[in-house]
Amino acid sequence: MQDIKKESQLLASLAVFRERYDSQKDIYGIISEFLNKIITSQGKHSFNLTEIC
Repeated sequence: MQDIKKESQLLASLAVFRERYDSQKDIYGIISEFLNKIITSQGKHSFNLTEIC
């Protein structure tokens, strides 16, 4: 069941990325939006490059 939820999240992320890309949004801007959401939703105050990747 957990695999299905994770797969659904990945597909949703891909759909959002594609929509943003199709609307001529900068790819780095799209990635930064995803990172900002992850950082705030997990309450991170510090992290390293490996964690972001």
